[in-house]
Amino acid sequence: MRSNVSSSPASWGYRLSDVKPRRTWPQRLMISLNVFLIIVCLSTAYSLHYFYDKVSRIGRVELGNSLTPADDPKLRGAENILIVGVDSGEGLDPNDPVLIGRPGGLRSDTIMILRIDPSSDHAQLLSLPRDLYVPIAGLRGNDKINSAIQGGPKRLIETIKNDFGIPINHYIEMNFFAFRKVVQAIDGVPIYFSTPVRDKMTGLEVDNPGCVTLDPVQALAYARSRDYEYNQNGRWRSDPTGDLGRISRQQDFIRRVIRRAIDKGARNPVVLNDLIDASTAALHLDPTITPADLIDIGKRFKDFNPDNLETYSLPVTATTKGGASVVLMDTKQAEPTLNLFRGVDANALDSILVVVQNGTTTTDEAATVADQLRKVGFSIPEGFTNNAERFDFAQTTIRYLPGSEAHAQLLASYLVAPPAFEQVDFLLNADVSVVVGADWQGVRSSPNPTMPLPTSTTEATGKSTTTTTTTVPTTDEPTTTTSTTITGIVPETPQDVHC
Repeated sequence: MRSNVSSSPASWGYRLSDVKPRRTWPQRLMISLNVFLIIVCLSTAYSLHYFYDKVSRIGRVELGNSLTPADDPKLRGAENILIVGVDSGEGLDPNDPVLIGRPGGLRSDTIMILRIDPSSDHAQLLSLPRDLYVPIAGLRGNDKINSAIQGGPKRLIETIKNDFGIPINHYIEMNFFAFRKVVQAIDGVPIYFSTPVRDKMTGLEVDNPGCVTLDPVQALAYARSRDYEYNQNGRWRSDPTGDLGRISRQQDFIRRVIRRAIDKGARNPVVLNDLIDASTAALHLDPTITPADLIDIGKRFKDFNPDNLETYSLPVTATTKGGASVVLMDTKQAEPTLNLFRGVDANALDSILVVVQNGTTTTDEAATVADQLRKVGFSIPEGFTNNAERFDFAQTTIRYLPGSEAHAQLLASYLVAPPAFEQVDFLLNADVSVVVGADWQGVRSSPNPTMPLPTSTTEATGKSTTTTTTTVPTTDEPTTTTSTTITGIVPETPQDVHC
């Protein structure tokens, strides 16, 4: 999706947050591009005092009381780090091509939220589209979310908290200069391109297909690319997904940088020093992240697998507001993803909305069953009880929407008599419904083992499924495959090729 307003160059911003030293860390994660590199570097540091001094030079951003305390019980021990890439040219030559055509005012063209949990060896990364049209904290009306940074990082944090209900524990910011310095320190980032690619707006230009190691300038051009094109059968074709495709490529790029940093920097003292210098050159952190925290993470962060980074995006639709192209979030479809970053337990009983319907001839049976389910913790608001379409249900039946399979199984585990299951296309304002049948025997105080669903159902993944093209097609038109949270064209390395 392309804006009618001049597209500000997307820069990369990554910010690292970490956990208090007293907490356990099975395989703790920091996937901020620069800060992650600090951690990798510190993991092999021989002189902690030397690196303590280096890390202490990182710039700080005062955020007042906008940050949520790391021990907030709502997050259940996890933490959210807001990673922001700003289109600042600080540190670059004024004539640098990346600054050509940059509009006035600061923009945050890369906005990501990294969730880390000390009890897990996985981490989650949510990317917010720069053109997402939302209310901006402290202002009247809506605007693109990338404009919020003009009021300072605090306004962006407050906007995210207000619009999505996601608490932010730490803040990390990065600009063009820092991005290039890091790529330089790891000797570029290799990517396999099956065809030539380009982006005239950012300057991306890959003429020869195969394994190409992107230098700092081309890596930034790739990361910023919203007008991505590939050459197929002698013709240039565009990735029509715009910013959403860029998000998918950025998320893939992060994994590649992690692997490259581990290969190039973790055991090389020269590269190690370069990475530290690059990472401290143009980063800004919130004041709650201390050098001691970073060093503690570095000592523990040795075995993280980049494949354990789970990436998410929001379901959006394109429209026009005030003559500019924007995207609007599908609030209902986004709830499972937002709840993950809010700290909501998807399997918590009070987070499951249940409709109870009476499928028997017993008067007020739905109200009676609703009271029983409320006592064990299920959420059944007033008005969520009614009669079924008929009154001759021999067996209690649980109806559920696609994606609510886990909720249906959890509800079933609390019923004394095993229910039947039915997947439906529509439920009004609820996750699941229970139609009370003649075999109803009551509700258990504790759950039974989870019941299997009919084989025709699919397992819920918690991630939104989108249409995606993960490789450049070989036919005249792009082929489409079904994947998870990937939209647009993302270069993929063949199994028999090692870049």
